[in-house]
Amino acid sequence: FELSRAVVVIRAHSSCCPTHATGVRCMAQVPSDARTVYIVRHAESRMNVAMETWSLYGMVSERDHGLSAHGVQQCEDLRAKIEQARDLGDADAVAIASRTCTLSSPLCRAVVTGHLALPSVAGPAVVLPDGAERCFVRFFSRDSVGTRRSALAAKVSEELRLLGAARPAPEVDVSAVSEEKWYVIGESAESASERMKSLLRELFARAAGPGSAVFVGHSCVLRQLFEENCSAEFAATETGSGLKTKHLQNCAVLRVSLARESADGEGGEAVRVVDAAFVFGTGLKD
Repeated sequence: FELSRAVVVIRAHSSCCPTHATGVRCMAQVPSDARTVYIVRHAESRMNVAMETWSLYGMVSERDHGLSAHGVQQCEDLRAKIEQARDLGDADAVAIASRTCTLSSPLCRAVVTGHLALPSVAGPAVVLPDGAERCFVRFFSRDSVGTRRSALAAKVSEELRLLGAARPAPEVDVSAVSEEKWYVIGESAESASERMKSLLRELFARAAGPGSAVFVGHSCVLRQLFEENCSAEFAATETGSGLKTKHLQNCAVLRVSLARESADGEGGEAVRVVDAAFVFGTGLKD
């Protein structure tokens, strides 16, 4: 890996990529001008627990759910892995630690994960509404019924207090949130698709520096992102195929290479995922 202009750039793989006996390629060729971002799935939330245990009360008794106790432990474990790897000179850990801010979905579980699971930086948590989870229905997607813009910082501070976190609450930068009520209940797949395209353009721009781009997001909408925005070559790889059909583990970290493609149907810039790899021993959910 090379650190150039404070941006982590993946060297292009050889054109002779290994292929499994099944015909699935294991690597994709990466353009020399690709940019790298790190995508992190949030730690286990209280909604995750409620859904796994079929707890109706847990699903609907709150909104914009925060982390479970196990989720906090997942954050602590990931942070320890990254800090240890950074101290050993690992390129991915050094890149993540060099970020100037943490990019995040505005949903509480994502902001708190970024704050607890990643090495501390002086910059704020910058929330990007395009990265929020899709809210399918009002009652059974209450974890994705967001907190209004003016209350986001207070929501994060209160969640950290309830979790007993020792670290002071982060500054929450809401400058990218244009509306007080930024979330949509019962969002269509088409609307979420447009958000993912916009998110990729934003992450590609942020990856130009300064610092590396690290974004904390959500499983369902990220799976849609990979389903719809991978290059044909990467989609044919083992990793690309998995990302289109499975969810990321809680606290999974994915190094993603993004590249510009020919203009989309509306005449705007299209950004595609051209390669990705899990780091720090994380992966897809079984």
